[in-house]
Amino acid sequence: MRYFVQHPSAVDSLEGIAQWRLLRQRVRDVVDETDAALQILVDRGVIDRVAVTGGPALFRLKPEKEDEARRLAGDRS
Repeated sequence: MRYFVQHPSAVDSLEGIAQWRLLRQRVRDVVDETDAALQILVDRGVIDRVAVTGGPALFRLKPEKEDEARRLAGDRS
């Protein structure tokens, strides 16, 4: 209903509506999963969370943790 209220001229089929609803839910799920994974990596000291004034936090690999990050990622190179 929110979608139709926000987009009163929208017209779509049952399948189309189901697809955008599923996509929206999947994006929310992936954002939640990624947030949890990033928090674990920050807690383990592998990546840094960088606060940005007026914007979302940024994340970066700590250079001294590159070997550990490769192991965690299963990278054998």
